[in-house]
Amino acid sequence: MSTEENDQTVETDNQPNEESQEKQWPTRLPNGELPDGYYIELEGTKISSEDEIEYNINVPYCERKDENILLLSSTRTYGYKPSIVKMIPHSILSRYKNLKWLELVHVQLEKLTENMFECVPNLTQIELSYNKLQKLQKGVFRNCPKLDHLWISNNEISEIDEDVFIGCENLYWLILNHNKITRITSKHFEPVRKSLYFFYITDNLISELDSNLFHHMEILNEVRMSNNQIKNLPKNFFVNAPNLYSIDLDGNLIEVIDPEFYNGQTKISAIDFSKNKIREIPSELFKQQTNISHIDFSYNLIEHLDPQIFSCLPSLSQVNLKFNQLTEIDENLFKNNPKIWKLNFRGNKIKKIHPKAFENLSELYSLSLGDNCIEELPQGLFRNMKSLMNLFLENNNINKIHPEVFMPFKDKGIYLNLNNNKIEIFEKETFQNLNKMRAFGFRNNPGSEMIDEQFVKIFNCGIQFLKFNYFTIFDRFDEYLSQELINKKVKNEDILSEDDEEYGFEILD
Repeated sequence: MSTEENDQTVETDNQPNEESQEKQWPTRLPNGELPDGYYIELEGTKISSEDEIEYNINVPYCERKDENILLLSSTRTYGYKPSIVKMIPHSILSRYKNLKWLELVHVQLEKLTENMFECVPNLTQIELSYNKLQKLQKGVFRNCPKLDHLWISNNEISEIDEDVFIGCENLYWLILNHNKITRITSKHFEPVRKSLYFFYITDNLISELDSNLFHHMEILNEVRMSNNQIKNLPKNFFVNAPNLYSIDLDGNLIEVIDPEFYNGQTKISAIDFSKNKIREIPSELFKQQTNISHIDFSYNLIEHLDPQIFSCLPSLSQVNLKFNQLTEIDENLFKNNPKIWKLNFRGNKIKKIHPKAFENLSELYSLSLGDNCIEELPQGLFRNMKSLMNLFLENNNINKIHPEVFMPFKDKGIYLNLNNNKIEIFEKETFQNLNKMRAFGFRNNPGSEMIDEQFVKIFNCGIQFLKFNYFTIFDRFDEYLSQELINKKVKNEDILSEDDEEYGFEILD
């Protein structure tokens, strides 16, 4: 191997080759800037002071001599074993005045000191995730005027000084997920009100919210506060945040929503209140919110929906209400929402669906009604559903199907899941126009015995092998007739997806 080729090879074993033994590796950081570089990473090291640093220099990047050393790179980085860097020696950073990106990940970092980054004023990104930090104290990020991305997730932070972000007037992206933070106030955000765009503080211990927390956040676009202990949302919580687009509050303890918590905001497109304890969606919650397209209230305790609840949302495209306590779907619930393409009512107690409930949903692509108490599929229920391709009706009490209910799906490659119902008798005309179904579930129904080979001939795409408790896919009906394939389990990823598996279809190896 030539010297040039060897220089491009990263050593993987602990025993250096003869060529590397001849080199004189420096044992201290070089003076001056990295060649062509701006990146320093301390991931996977065991550095506690600069005297313990050992590394190889191989322009244009510095590569490891073993697995316990510092990595400096202008173009790429490598991560190895967990390591220990309890504090960052000031003398290390002081040599790299043009440093732009600093990562200390999985190094058991315990403390940040005041003014520690003052010697690297060009920093734009800092990541300190997966360490043991317990506090963000005042003055840490002072003199970081160019800092725009700050990640400090998966630490043990329980306290944040109110002046910690002074000096970060251009901070754009702040992530504090997976810590032990119990409180954050409007004073924390005072220096970054004009710059903060993304704010994530999920999986913490926040229980109460400062009513002025997000006031006058001029460009704030996305807020994620999921998996905390929030019980109440203050009135006007997001007032004067004119560019707010997405709110994520799932996994909290919210029981009641004040309709005015986002009063005055008209650009909001997505809200997520899943996995809370909400019993009712206020009838005025979406008033004047004409841009909302995604709504998620799954895993709550909602028993009833005002028939006009979505009437002010012409852009609504996705609604997730699975695993609540709903018992019916009203005729007018989606009357003014023609753009909806995905509805999920799985896991409720729905027994009654008005025949015209989905009449206006010509763009609906996926409808999940599984795990409910539905007894009948009335005529006209799926009228005008020109785009529907996924229909999940498994695990209900369906015992009656009108022979024309599936007529809108004629000549369509629809997924139809009727597994685990009480269908005993039906007319063969019920399915006769579904000759292009991509998947058909009918297992564990009393009427499975009615299906014979002549009936199955109507299907010429994927079918459910109806009598058995597994799902078998056949590309063509002539394969079904082949005795060799009768008991063969065929996996076809073009027909089934992971989402289908969630709703009751089985993907077999």
